[in-house]
Amino acid sequence: MRELIFNEASTRPDSTQLSELQPILVNLAEGIAILIKKGYTDKILRMQNESSEIAVAKNCSLFQAIMSLRATAAYRDAYSFWLGLTQITPLLSELSSEVLARFYGCEVDATDGYSNEALVLCAHHLAVAISIPTTQIWDAHYIEVHFVELLQNENVVPVKEIIDNVSRSKHANLILEKYQNQELKNLTPETFWRTKEVVYPLLKFGLDVEENIATQGGHGFETIVMRLAELNESAADWKKLGGPAPPWRSVVTPESTTVMNNAKLRSYRNFRDAEGNSRLYEWHARFGGGRIHLRFDGAERNVEIGYIGKHLPL
Repeated sequence: MRELIFNEASTRPDSTQLSELQPILVNLAEGIAILIKKGYTDKILRMQNESSEIAVAKNCSLFQAIMSLRATAAYRDAYSFWLGLTQITPLLSELSSEVLARFYGCEVDATDGYSNEALVLCAHHLAVAISIPTTQIWDAHYIEVHFVELLQNENVVPVKEIIDNVSRSKHANLILEKYQNQELKNLTPETFWRTKEVVYPLLKFGLDVEENIATQGGHGFETIVMRLAELNESAADWKKLGGPAPPWRSVVTPESTTVMNNAKLRSYRNFRDAEGNSRLYEWHARFGGGRIHLRFDGAERNVEIGYIGKHLPL
């Protein structure tokens, strides 16, 4: 899983007051938490130096700035979050031989005025840069990194790579949106369960769906992928617009009275939810000749998928 790498070059300690930095650290924590919750990154923050040695504000280290959050009630969750991250220093500790070999075969092209070793490592390690938004370059969800690389044939070539960067919480959402689109295109029955929270961030999935998806393939799977994308969009619309039920973008209907009044047929619509509890999934959407059974919670505005497969008995 991806790691986080702190971009020391983004700090401006001589021109930054602690009072300015505190809300930035809170917002950064929110952004990082979004990536971790969605499984995009691990809770590992890699740094060139110890947090107590990184100056981030006037007479203040990163460690001191984080500790200062404890004094304000509204900042305490962020304080706990930062302390909960596993910090690895120095920058190249505990890396694979492959990553180290490529890193040592490169040299930063600093002519752009901002590329640095931490960002080059992000490119090689597929890590996310964590920056302080002190300039426009750092205040974006991606950074273009430049370096020169020595190839196996001993040729030296200039390289330009785009890396993920978070300096505000909104950047995390933009990264996930980009990743969601990429993963949606590359989704397979084998990768579905692992990437479902990124590809369909507004849908929940019951535990039985993992086995359901494993049996799908070909055009049927492609149809399911797009149908779930529609349901995810409907869930997003519901969050924004409200109402007693999601504004479905295509046909979603409940089971008939006949089915619901028949105990045996009704039992066929019970599946395990995301916590493993048996739930009734009365509503269904169609894909080809199959069905996606779901339920939704009006109070929380959650849509949960319980079953994907053949038409259930009538």
